[in-house]
Amino acid sequence: MSEAPALAVARSWHEAMNARDVERLVSLAHDDVEVAGPRGVGRGTELLRAWMGRQTGEVGLRLEARRFFVRDDTVVVDQLAEWRAAATGEVVEGHEVGSVLVVRDGRVAAFARHPDLGAALHAAGLDPSDEIAGG
Repeated sequence: MSEAPALAVARSWHEAMNARDVERLVSLAHDDVEVAGPRGVGRGTELLRAWMGRQTGEVGLRLEARRFFVRDDTVVVDQLAEWRAAATGEVVEGHEVGSVLVVRDGRVAAFARHPDLGAALHAAGLDPSDEIAGG
């Protein structure tokens, strides 16, 4: 059985983000991508570029994807978020978060980070039955 297209895009998004590959991340996003997080909501690939620029500073974010939940074009990812010191790689802060990605036409149309998996599932209208086995 092949992987759901939205899930494949979500996996590629995480790989690009954690590799700090700005061009790949931008190529996976719609030009008017919506990005939401603890600091608010914004739109566009220039916002992604600016956000990635901040991730290469003194402390960078890494999101370890642990579990995936998928329904149609929506993917929720259970993640361990770690902020690491660039100079040493030491974890400065870490906690569990949940992210929602909405994929349209093979590209991310919206990405939102939530404080935990439950909040992400609720925001996306998904539930534990949408978990991908072995995801």
